[in-house]
Amino acid sequence: MPSNEKIRVATFGIKGTERRLMQTICLISKGRQRAYELLGDNASEAPDIVIADGDNPRAIAAWQRFQSSYPMVPGIMVARSPALGGSDLRVGRPIKATSLLELLDQASIGHESRASALPRSEDEDTAKETPDVPSSRRAIHARVEQ
Repeated sequence: MPSNEKIRVATFGIKGTERRLMQTICLISKGRQRAYELLGDNASEAPDIVIADGDNPRAIAAWQRFQSSYPMVPGIMVARSPALGGSDLRVGRPIKATSLLELLDQASIGHESRASALPRSEDEDTAKETPDVPSSRRAIHARVEQ
């Protein structure tokens, strides 16, 4: 992820006060080298990082489906018992802004490393065959909300 672009963050099952906290973190990050943007529910952009509610079974299932289709997108799990989450990157509840920002930085650095290790393809046919991440994310998000 180039340093002049915002790092897009999607959520599964995160609502209310926690979502507002994440929006605040993104606003604060604007002046940093790594700036974050919290995507809306109907975002047309693919996320660079996903944050899931580890206490919500539907959110966990949606996150796992997303990760199985897009394993290069790092995930952060938020849970009351962070040690039980399904991700290496976990934050406990109540969420501390500094802890979450540190995990976002770790996830974005890891994402940059994995992305730079992949060979780049110029083949347009391959690009056309790749599933549309945003529409897949919207479908998964819709199932979490039900």
